[in-house]
Amino acid sequence: MSPGEVGHCQRRPSRKLVLTIREVRPSTSPPETGDDHERYMTGMKLRTPVLAAVCVVAAVSACGTAQRSPGASTNSATSPSATPSPAGRLLAFLVPGAGQSATVEWVTLTGDVKATAAFTTPKLSSWTNAGALLQPYAHLVDGSIFYVDAQGAIKTLAADGSANLATNLLLRPGQSIVSFAVAPDGQQVAASVLNYPPQHKPPPNNLADPFLEPGHWWYDYETASVGQPAQRVVSRDLGTFPNLGEPAGITTVVGWDQGGPLAILDTTLATQSSVFSELTPGKALVHLGRDGSHHDQIGGTGCIPLDSNAAGNVVCYTSTSPTTPQGCVTRYAVNSPAGSTLWSASWSDCRAYNPQLSPASDRFCTDSGAVYDQGGPPTQPPQSDRTQPETCKGWLDDSTVVLWGATASGSPQVYTFDLSSGTRVNVMTAFGTVDYLGSAGGTP
Repeated sequence: MSPGEVGHCQRRPSRKLVLTIREVRPSTSPPETGDDHERYMTGMKLRTPVLAAVCVVAAVSACGTAQRSPGASTNSATSPSATPSPAGRLLAFLVPGAGQSATVEWVTLTGDVKATAAFTTPKLSSWTNAGALLQPYAHLVDGSIFYVDAQGAIKTLAADGSANLATNLLLRPGQSIVSFAVAPDGQQVAASVLNYPPQHKPPPNNLADPFLEPGHWWYDYETASVGQPAQRVVSRDLGTFPNLGEPAGITTVVGWDQGGPLAILDTTLATQSSVFSELTPGKALVHLGRDGSHHDQIGGTGCIPLDSNAAGNVVCYTSTSPTTPQGCVTRYAVNSPAGSTLWSASWSDCRAYNPQLSPASDRFCTDSGAVYDQGGPPTQPPQSDRTQPETCKGWLDDSTVVLWGATASGSPQVYTFDLSSGTRVNVMTAFGTVDYLGSAGGTP
């Protein structure tokens, strides 16, 4: 991690696209063509406890993304109480577009785009009647944005606009779900690749129709030195599965800290209900050895991971944590890598989905925008003219969160909010949802 960089083990954060169907029943037919068909068949993540149509958060996939060129300002307004941006501070974003298009961008705190790169994401079809939980296509590491395209090429974009090829992953024919991470010094890459058969032709019209062509599923764990070809360290033929079926016990790469690559075990691949964390939808967080073997469990035995930060501390819940009648966890613990509890607290609400641990490990923010710590009830940043609760995208520093939310006029905005001073700064108009990857340069 470069000086001044704020990151979270590269898992900031997942793509915020959602499955845009109410419920899949045998009588429900997917759209035949166009973006609606692609969103239906891709089966992106569900983000609400009730299986219902989700329109606002999915607007980016329906409306597309307006192109922005370097040097263009996307800041529509700045709060009168805003203070000048720290000199040289840049924010890194992954911006999903229409269909398979996406961009990675370096943006100042005043909304000026300093560098951008467009790429194509993998085209994936659904294998089941549930939303797929996919890892992010980009990470901020050592002052560069690393991103993977549809061909398995992992590339980099620096803040000065310079671009390089880090490595080429080895992708099998068919469809590949890629999850990758980069070492903190930016010199090593690890990736898990879950490969499955092509979409059936013709596409299914109901659950009785085959979703995929006949064929085997494969699991590969790959590593590479930056600038060198990737090598398959582990290759497993997972066999075939009945229609709507999927393999169990999958290990998914989700990050990298000083102890090595991080992975979740027993990954939930797809779901029809919300999960407490979309980025760590597994039963344990572990380090991986050079040979892909599972090493120490981060957060200690019994810690079901929700998020971790660069220090290796992790937000956990246990299988015995109390839940509300709606199934929400109400007691959380922040543990050290070895499993010592740094602090814990309980809340009687359902707002703590997708917690994101602060760099100082003293609090976490959530999908609802609320910030939780051990001192009392959660803090909710003022909603101002927003028509819905803002989603926390991560941390700019120990006391400043990065938020996304739609204004009363319907224009999605990215903001920063300083919890200490109460200062809100509008960073940019987002043209839809974006993923905040972290910040670098200047002074946090």
